[in-house]
Amino acid sequence: LSSQLFIKANTQLQNMIFRAVILSLLAATASAQSCSVCGDGKRVPEDSKEEIFAFPGQPEVPCGQLEEAGLNEQIPASSCDFLPGLIGICNCEPGEIQPPTAPTPSPVAPSPAPVLPTLAPIAPTGAPVPIGCPDVPTTGCSVCGEGLCVGDPNANFAFPAQPAVSCGQLELAGLEGLVPLEQCPFLPDLLDNCVCGTGNTAAPVPAPVEPTNAPIAPPTSS
Repeated sequence: LSSQLFIKANTQLQNMIFRAVILSLLAATASAQSCSVCGDGKRVPEDSKEEIFAFPGQPEVPCGQLEEAGLNEQIPASSCDFLPGLIGICNCEPGEIQPPTAPTPSPVAPSPAPVLPTLAPIAPTGAPVPIGCPDVPTTGCSVCGEGLCVGDPNANFAFPAQPAVSCGQLELAGLEGLVPLEQCPFLPDLLDNCVCGTGNTAAPVPAPVEPTNAPIAPPTSS
């Protein structure tokens, strides 16, 4: 009878210890620290990590998982002291415990740098555009001379005791036959201001201007 009572008491004690181990697997306590469930200087061999540690009335735990729980500080150090005598199924052997290695991430190919599109060159729009001399009708004449025309139509031509007239208006008058043909040959020597040449120049085309947003006044505190 005394032997039966001793076995029963020993079984209850082992159940209490095992319950404490299983509960500690679920949450680490403040006193937890890394420990070896096989005891100091021992480890679970590779071929025994899948062995199942089972105790009557308790959930089963693989030996490898139990060892990792000890390494990850999920088992209180006080509970670790009782485990080596209970996990004979794990076939503990002398040796250092190899901590689990984190998986090596696969290399990621570098993303190619974005390629900016190359814009086609744009011809400058501010440059003056040359224009050839107008055709001279048979009833008119060129005030600058044969093959020449006014280069600065906005310049003024002034003759003593006569009203000033723009070079462009004078040229137009010659082309329309308003200037007597016998007087046209004398005019080229008098039209220095009109910049006579082989072709006049049109006014330059202004370059486009990017629109600018109207300035926004900063808010004032009331």
